[in-house]
Amino acid sequence: MADECRVDEHGECRAQSSITLTELRVLRKQIAALTAQVKKLVSRVGGWEKRQEEAAEAAQKALEMIEEMGEENASADKVSHGRWEKRDTRGGTDTDTDTDTDTPCDGVLVGGYCWYLGALDLPCGSDTVASVCGTHGGYNEATDTFAGYNGTYEGCEDVLDALGAPAGVLIANESAAAVGCTYLFYEGPTTTTEYRHWCHITPTQETTGTSNSQRACACNE
Repeated sequence: MADECRVDEHGECRAQSSITLTELRVLRKQIAALTAQVKKLVSRVGGWEKRQEEAAEAAQKALEMIEEMGEENASADKVSHGRWEKRDTRGGTDTDTDTDTDTPCDGVLVGGYCWYLGALDLPCGSDTVASVCGTHGGYNEATDTFAGYNGTYEGCEDVLDALGAPAGVLIANESAAAVGCTYLFYEGPTTTTEYRHWCHITPTQETTGTSNSQRACACNE
C-alpha cells in the first residue's frame, strides 16, 4: 500500500494509507470470525452461569427435602422410641418399633420381649413354685437387662405403662428386694400406699417374690 495525498474540506493535503478491495474483504472476514468467537464465548459463559444457577436451585431443593424428612423422622421417633405411645397392648400387640420374632405372646410386647404383670408374691421364674413365667415359656433375662437392675429407668417405666399399671411417678429405690421393676403396695394402719418401683441397687433375681409387689416379668412366650 502506497502513501497518497488527500485534500480535505479546508484545502489541505493529508497523507493516508490506501487499502485494496481484497484486503478489505480479508479484514471483514477476520472481524466476522472474531465476532463469532466472541459470541460463542459469551454464549458459553452464559450457559455455564445458567447451569450453575440451576445446580444451586436443585441443591437447595434437595436440602429442603432432607430437612423435611429429618423433621418427619424426628416426629415419628418422638412417638415410638424412648417413651412409647400408650395403646391397648393386650393380646400381644407391640408397643414399640423393634423387629419382633414370630414367638407367640399373650402378654404385651415392649422392646421385642413379652411382658406380664404378676400377682402379689409371685416370682418371675422358678423350678419349684408357681411363677409368672411358669406357663409362658419360662423366664427371660430381659426382666433384668431391659427393666431391672441391668436395665434402665425408662425401660421399667415403659413396661409398666404398657402393662397398664396405675399412673404415677416411678420411684428409683435402693431396695434390697432384688425384684427389679414392680408395682408396690404398702398397707399402713389407716392407709395403703401404692407406687411404681424400680430397684436399681440390688441385682434382679428370677426367683424373688414379695407379698407387697407385683413384678413386671419378661417371659419367653
